[in-house]
Amino acid sequence: MRGILLVLIVSFVATPLLAERKITSHADVTYPKVALDAGASGTISVEVTIAADGSVKSAISRSLPKVLTLACEENAKTWKFEPGKEETVYGVFVFRIIEKGKPTYNFDPVNYMVTIEATRPSVNSSSQ
Repeated sequence: MRGILLVLIVSFVATPLLAERKITSHADVTYPKVALDAGASGTISVEVTIAADGSVKSAISRSLPKVLTLACEENAKTWKFEPGKEETVYGVFVFRIIEKGKPTYNFDPVNYMVTIEATRPSVNSSSQ
């Protein structure tokens, strides 16, 4: 049973890395403010169905937290792929909250991976 589960996990994770269609255009995704304020972070997987013309027919995620999932689904719908046969691929969005440093954004159009790092807004505890 363990061997079967391992194969399934490796197969799922490797799917985007074996993809041959590149993303030709996309919109940037931002860390949703409500998620950042709440300290929500995580890795979101989105199932993306690509039409033959390269447009996205659907983008669906069953990951949590929902506030991140909705942002990922909406962003994946902006992706435009090279034309080819209709197929389904998986996009991965990684949201990380960092304590200090410069927020970063990285989009990998070959592996369908987006990484967003952001710092939480400072809470000013002084009263005026």
